[in-house]
Amino acid sequence: MSGTCGASLTAIVAAMMGRFTQSLLLGAGIQFVCALVPAEYAQRVVALRAALSSDPVLGAIYDPPFVHCTLQLAEEYDWDGLTGALADFARNWQPFEVATNGLFAFTGKATAIAIAPGKDRRFAEYHAAVWETITPYAQGRVDPFYHPDRWVPHITIKRCGPHSASFGAAMQQLAREDFGSTITIDNVAVQHDPGKNSLTHYLRLRFCFAGTASPAGRDAAQSQMTATIQELRESRDAAGPPAWMAKIVRDDGRALEQCWDAPTLTGLRPSPTRCTGEGVVDKKRPRLRWGNGVR
Repeated sequence: MSGTCGASLTAIVAAMMGRFTQSLLLGAGIQFVCALVPAEYAQRVVALRAALSSDPVLGAIYDPPFVHCTLQLAEEYDWDGLTGALADFARNWQPFEVATNGLFAFTGKATAIAIAPGKDRRFAEYHAAVWETITPYAQGRVDPFYHPDRWVPHITIKRCGPHSASFGAAMQQLAREDFGSTITIDNVAVQHDPGKNSLTHYLRLRFCFAGTASPAGRDAAQSQMTATIQELRESRDAAGPPAWMAKIVRDDGRALEQCWDAPTLTGLRPSPTRCTGEGVVDKKRPRLRWGNGVR
């Protein structure tokens, strides 16, 4: 964490590193309940992620969309039960603020760099209440790293994998940034990975707290879009940087194919304020909606 860090917190974070690394390695292809961060804050994280992805090594590493703080990872959920439980939960909560204090650097076999929100009493109570609400609907393995007794809240900027040189360069680049801020927690959401391959995440559920203005719904958001991403596939020359071919169909029926590098793709990842992503793909500037299961 940037800045002065007490010995007790340092020890706690160090003790969690191995479990977080294991969580990253085992977490592929499972679903996660999370709190989405405010749009303005999320946009900053996406911009930083895109900048770091200019390193071809980091650009090839997938980061889940919708900037968030994870509350629980599970192999699967009873979706009908979970939907009702989270709707009831959100109606009984009011928005609250959380301070962000700097960076976490997660080491081991699967390194990552994340923003560190403070685990104050209200945030811990919120997480524990979410955990109690949703665990009866979890199916299969539930990742113990996110249990309330072990939880280290974090907002991932970039996964760096086992690449120590790129990890170090990313930390050096982020060292110039100030991550002291305050964010509002006003929702609970679920990202679903139907392909169970950590490549098909979409925002399945989002419930805003009582008294919070709801973000644009799927229909309202998609009505502003002018094209749909139907397929995204990796197209990488062994000697070149990572790239992806996007198959896009405009609303007027015309089909497009474009090649995107990692920073471009990262910048097109969906905003947490809606269930779609958007971006520029040609001179007429169509705005993009992501087809279901395409991330």
